[in-house]
Amino acid sequence: MAYLKKYDPEKYEQSKSTSGELELYNDFIRNRVLIWGKTHYMKHNVMVQYDLQGNYYFMQDFGSLGSDIGCYFNDKCIFYKFTEGLNPYSEIIKNCKDDDYYSSSWYLGFGGNIYYYIAGEEYTEVFRIRRTWGDPDFYAMAINGYTDDSYGQYVNKVLPTLSKAELRLLRNTIFAIYGVHFKSADLSTHFNKQVWYTDEGKTSGEVTLPAHRQKLVEMIQKLEK
Repeated sequence: MAYLKKYDPEKYEQSKSTSGELELYNDFIRNRVLIWGKTHYMKHNVMVQYDLQGNYYFMQDFGSLGSDIGCYFNDKCIFYKFTEGLNPYSEIIKNCKDDDYYSSSWYLGFGGNIYYYIAGEEYTEVFRIRRTWGDPDFYAMAINGYTDDSYGQYVNKVLPTLSKAELRLLRNTIFAIYGVHFKSADLSTHFNKQVWYTDEGKTSGEVTLPAHRQKLVEMIQKLEK
């Protein structure tokens, strides 16, 4: 909490106010509960990282079986086989001898994407694993857009399963990450509940999307017709 107060005093005051509403003020000031804006989290016995939606992730090491990333979505735990799947792609691990040393770590980025670092003696490899586990997540899809690779195959599989209402929400989520203001009451209500959304008063016409997100918008629009 001291770090939050120092580097983001506005967010700290908002979090402190939220702690009172949740009757967690004493735990908040004693650093027993992490409260970030509209979302509150409890401390855990293992290292946990949170995405901007309040879902949390942790590493579970199974020794010779490899390591998994544990993901909690709405109190439901999903294990994603992680390092075992990366080993064939890591030149550092493939070339590592018994007396060699390498280290690894992971970082949770936007949209629930996971960045896994494998450090050798001479260089570090970085792998990005884009979120495809759990229920289709519109924020994750908006962040990742569409790319012509294995993730694109995932998008191609998901889009036809969505209703017209869900397609509309996904399309607008892409613009919401840029702070677009929504006049439609249902969209405004939905996005104002998202901890990652900030209404910057922009219109969609003022936003220039990068190619991978523009491609996703165009794919959605075709299905909406």
